Amino acid sequence: SITTYEVNGCKQTAQDMGFSGSPCPDGIAWTVGDNAAIFQYDGAWKSLSAFTNRPKSLQLLAVGAEPSQAYAWVAGMGGSYAERIPSGPQNWVGKTPWNTQNIRAICSFSPYESFAVGDGGAVFRYAYDMDISAYSWKQESITIPGTNLSQVNFLAISCSGAVNSDARVSIVGTNHSFIVGQQQSGSWVWSSANDAL
Repeated sequence: SITTYEVNGCKQTAQDMGFSGSPCPDGIAWTVGDNAAIFQYDGAWKSLSAFTNRPKSLQLLAVGAEPSQAYAWVAGMGGSYAERIPSGPQNWVGKTPWNTQNIRAICSFSPYESFAVGDGGAVFRYAYDMDISAYSWKQESITIPGTNLSQVNFLAISCSGAVNSDARVSIVGTNHSFIVGQQQSGSWVWSSANDAL
């Protein structure tokens, strides 16, 4: 048996994600856990091959997929992560860690705009990087007056709205932290929402 930590992708969010019944009759869902375990639901739960280039003992804490479920990412302890792309093999390919922070949650607007959060106030964004002329993950530089984000572990993230329209990212974590990011003129502007807690 393994411990699972995160589930993502169920199109019918009101349904129970238990193993009985049919929780996602219209879509695909993912869940991850200990020993680099990745499970996929597409009518029934099945175990997928552990991704390459990472220790088998890796503890995966986060999984996220963009709305079409074609692109997806898993991440966990020590910043390690893997991705699944439709043009590649239908398993997960390990990539170079973003950093050393544990990654605990991922959300996505599209194959071209996603976010991941974790320990030490880490916020990573997947988008087009003009410096390398490719899409990649890059750590966001966020400053919230009166808040030392390096002492915060972000635990959950939600993406809502549409990119270049009303996109919004909500992040919550330890120390009663709650920050939001809103897209303005193509850039992300971050602010505290602690007064909502």
